[in-house]
Amino acid sequence: MNLKFLTYTVKSKIFAGVRRVFLSIAFLLTPIQLAQFLHWRFFKSKRPTTTQTSKDSPIDHGKLDLNKSQAKVAIILHVFYPDIGIEILQQVIPKSSYFNKILITHCMTPTALNEFQSKVPHELLSKCHFMVVENRFRDCGPFIQAASSPFLSDCEVFLKLHTKKSPHLPNDAGTLWRKDLIDGLLNPKEIENLIGQLATDPGPSWACPERWISSKSDWGFNSFQVWKLCRALGIAFLGAQSFPVGNMYWMNKSLLNVFEYLEAHLEAPNGHLRSSKLKDGGVIHALERLPSQFFICEKLNFFHSLPDLS
Repeated sequence: MNLKFLTYTVKSKIFAGVRRVFLSIAFLLTPIQLAQFLHWRFFKSKRPTTTQTSKDSPIDHGKLDLNKSQAKVAIILHVFYPDIGIEILQQVIPKSSYFNKILITHCMTPTALNEFQSKVPHELLSKCHFMVVENRFRDCGPFIQAASSPFLSDCEVFLKLHTKKSPHLPNDAGTLWRKDLIDGLLNPKEIENLIGQLATDPGPSWACPERWISSKSDWGFNSFQVWKLCRALGIAFLGAQSFPVGNMYWMNKSLLNVFEYLEAHLEAPNGHLRSSKLKDGGVIHALERLPSQFFICEKLNFFHSLPDLS
């Protein structure tokens, strides 16, 4: 047991509780946020709030081939920190047989890329494709750009990973968080069934270990921005739902297509994805919470029950 990490986690939970109370009060007292909330409520009252469907959505969810004996699976890894990228690929090696392709997005210089490629595990190099991306919205922008890559066109299931570092956290807590999350994602107790379920789900769906699924109270001031994204996608906003903490999770082709559709908004002057100085209530947090508006495979019990880090 890492006592420093335990102490930090307890303090973090206390701080998070105080912060939520403060945000709740500030939310009611801030005219702009109150107006946004009322706008959302007015819009939501005209939308279905039970199940998410894609009938009226402009997104092409593709056609499923239910006769396929084994769906093709790809890892989408955004590498901002090359050393951590190599570390993550080392974690992938024991499960490499389950992955057909690895798309690595990056913004490295040619020299840095050559050095990185020289360190990629030999077992994985033949599966890797390297894609230069614009590093916007942390790992969210690169992921949106990757969603339209032809390299992934024949895959049905995806594992989204990125080189999360969180250098602002003390006692190397970001490293412990990242390793635990990725280890949980790579080691479900029924990986074949997880892949099969995601491949055959007709609508957008995702999955990650229960420990890394947020509570509904972790939304802060982000409801309005998520509502705006849902409106751009032509889907119903279901309100504050659980989302994958750390922004790493399994997903199917239909959910990847949702993010592919957002790529047009990256460059649009009046698009929905514009840079913001806001940490809470900005585009990044909204994109991280977008999967919450779709089906989550949490009740299918694909992952091991792990002891709570706190």
